[in-house]
Parts: sequence; structure tokens; C-alpha cells
Amino acid sequence: MALRQIDRPAVLDGARRDWQISGPDRNANCPCGSQRRARSCHSCASGEWLASLPEPLITGVRTGMSVPGCYASATNDCAGKLTREHWLSKRVIEAIGGAESAPLLSGTPWLKGGSMLISADALASKILCERHNQALSPCDVTAAAVFTSLRRYQLDFAEVRDIDEDGFTLVSGPLFERWLLKLLWGGVQSKSLGKDGTASDAIREEADQASLLEMLYRGGSLPERWGFYGLRHDPDPLGNPDSVGIRSALGPDGTVWTIQVEFGAISFTFAFGSADAPDAVFRPGGVILTTTVGRGEKILVFAWPEKEHGVLSYTRQGVGPATS
Repeated sequence: MALRQIDRPAVLDGARRDWQISGPDRNANCPCGSQRRARSCHSCASGEWLASLPEPLITGVRTGMSVPGCYASATNDCAGKLTREHWLSKRVIEAIGGAESAPLLSGTPWLKGGSMLISADALASKILCERHNQALSPCDVTAAAVFTSLRRYQLDFAEVRDIDEDGFTLVSGPLFERWLLKLLWGGVQSKSLGKDGTASDAIREEADQASLLEMLYRGGSLPERWGFYGLRHDPDPLGNPDSVGIRSALGPDGTVWTIQVEFGAISFTFAFGSADAPDAVFRPGGVILTTTVGRGEKILVFAWPEKEHGVLSYTRQGVGPATS
């Protein structure tokens, strides 16, 4: 698939126009699969990709029930028995590990600084009722698309050859942000987040749980500058896309304030507050991988309802074998 190139002036009103993204022809079918032209669906002439807010994960009248052990029980909207939920989604584990292998996991307290190959069953805990577990499926599907594409794109850049073929994936930014919140909350409930081998069993006190559950399941909003951040790192994407690191930052009281997912050269964070990193991009509009040789671009777009979201750009310097 050839991508339509976008003019990128160096500055606009003193700031870089770094939200502009190349993409498929605007008169072609939108990559979201709607069968509509991209220009009438998600694509803007300015080079941005927009999407309306997704539907709430749960709608309608609340059940009035609370299932003990379900971390969303405070909503009084439970149904069914307590089920095993994969805090790191089963679809994501399979996407990271590829079709034939288990991914390498690091960063959880019970690994005590080490790493191990993991299976999906190893990361399932009884932390959600059937209703709240099943409702998270759209978030899991979105996250699987993100990690599947980024794994494939990073493996392309690790090969000893020029990259001339384009790649493009379009996903919902708000749904991926909800998945990161689900990852953080599930990680806390399953005692998989913490520091120095000790698990933390609570999230930041200022993070009102009722409001967060409303945001996750029924489409409420987060406090300003809380949420999904992308981190700009060394611009040479040579990390291992068959492994995932789950890191958490704790506050002075030992509660979890942020979670960071490290996947190859790319890191995503969910923060209860502004991310404590100078290179952090709040609600990024996408990830772009290019090389100094070859003409191909590998692009993952996070579409948001608003314009002007910064982009995470990585340039592979030359060609050669990947290093860990």
C-alpha cells in the first residue's frame, strides 16, 4: 500500500507541525473498514486522522448488583459470577509472542528483577464479574491490533534489508487509553505492579475510583492531563518486539501512580497526573517508523476526536542486524 505524502512545514506559528501523518489516498476506502472513502470517514486534508468517541462499554440501566471480588463492584452494575480476567490481555500476549512462541515478560514484582516466558493462563486472576469482564472486549481487540502491527513493523526494521514497503494501521486512541487503564487496574488487583519485589495493592489516592470506573465503562472523562502518554526514546528502533516490560511508578504512600508498557523500542504510559518525562507526548496521534535508507514508512495511527496530537517518530539509522 502506497502512502500519500503530506507537506510538513518546519514550523507553524512557532511550533512544529508534528501531528501530520502520511496515509492512504483520501479517495480510497478508509482503513477502518467502514467501506466509506477515507475523506468522509477518518482522514483530514491537514494530515490528521480523527475519530468520534467510541460508544460506552456498558450502556442502559444498572443492574444494582455488586459481586464481591470484582474491582468494578463499586458501580453496583455487576452481573454473573466472578471470572478469571487477563490483566495483560490474552489477545495482546498472543500478539507480542507471535503465532508460535510465548513473549518474555519483565517488571512484575513476583519476577524479582528477572524475566520469564509467559503464557496467557499465567496472567489470569479472578478480579472481574462476567459482565465487567466481557465489556472490556473492544479495548482488548484494539490493543491487540496495536501490538500486532508494532511487532510486525519493528521486525521489518530489524531485518538486513532496505525498507521500501509502507504499512498503515488505524485504531481508536480513546479505546487504547481505556485499555491502558484496564491494564493498570487489573495489574494492581492481581498484585502484579509494585517496586523492589513488593506488590502495591492500591492506586493513587487522588484518583477517585468511582469516576475512573465511570470513564472506563460508561465513557466519563479523566482529569486534565491524566491518561495515555507515549514516550520518545532513542530514535533507532532496535528493541526486542517479542518481549514486554511492565513498569510502575509509585507515590510516597506506595500506591501506583503510573504504569509503563515497554515493547521493543516503544513505550506507552498511563499516568494519574502528568507523565514525569521530558519526552512524553500526551495522547499521541501515532507512531511512525522510517529508515535513512529505503523509502517505506510504517505507521500506526491513534485517532482522537480532537486535532493536533503529537507523533512518536523513530528513524532507523542505516541497515543491519537487530541488537538487544
